[in-house]
Amino acid sequence: MIRILGEEFELDTMDLDVSENIEKEMNRVPERLNNINGNVTRSQAIRETVNIVSDCFNGILGEGASKKIFKDKVNLKLAMKAFEELAIGIREEDAEVEKELDESIKKYSPNRVTRRNSNHQNKKNYNNKHNKK
Repeated sequence: MIRILGEEFELDTMDLDVSENIEKEMNRVPERLNNINGNVTRSQAIRETVNIVSDCFNGILGEGASKKIFKDKVNLKLAMKAFEELAIGIREEDAEVEKELDESIKKYSPNRVTRRNSNHQNKKNYNNKHNKK
């Protein structure tokens, strides 16, 4: 679950297709922003920037996501805040999955140190019991 400007969206960042799509869309944003002509007016720059960010949201979260997030507002500050929340949300989703994976690995991996100490102690007990050195 990812929250952007108060709106919640399902986003399975560990699904291969979703992950590839996220990478593609997130990389397209700076590329497209760099292609905005420097000779445009302020209002044109705002419109193009917000459209680029909106396209990113629709590409990642599904068609209509940007409308749900921005509610038909074309505001540069709002778009930048939403994009930042998207990036942070993806990072947090990844961290949560990584944490769960680490816990699973620890849970199901044998603890070699404990096992080795236990085997070593058993060997000592056997040797002491049978007068072996």
